[in-house]
Amino acid sequence: MQISIEKFQNSDAQRCIDIRVHCLKESNQTPKKIQRISEYFFSSLPERTYFVAKQGDLIVWRGCYKGNKIYGLFIDPIYQGQWIWAILLDTLESEIKKLGYTEISLKANARAKIFYERHGFICTQTETPNKNLMKKNI
Repeated sequence: MQISIEKFQNSDAQRCIDIRVHCLKESNQTPKKIQRISEYFFSSLPERTYFVAKQGDLIVWRGCYKGNKIYGLFIDPIYQGQWIWAILLDTLESEIKKLGYTEISLKANARAKIFYERHGFICTQTETPNKNLMKKNI
């Protein structure tokens, strides 16, 4: 499987939104939260740097960062379990390191926490079982 990591383009927006909606539906989020995804996504574009992971022309993952914080690594559920997240995460870490940061932080749910720990992150705080603050020195 050939995966490419690319900087977000405006033409990627709808697919990125669709992936996020899919993830919210899988985690049984409220319809109200799902309805606000498009607005939230577009409002975050000026302040965050987005990247997408593509298999051919199809976006299968998307993620972003602001400063030294990683936000929203979301996958098309069909591609779960294929370690594409690690390729995208490596790219985000590299970009953040270029900015001069020496630490990265993110929040992870209980399921994702395991994957981030395998990638060198340490849980520094648990707000709820599905909201863990993770940090990593780079």
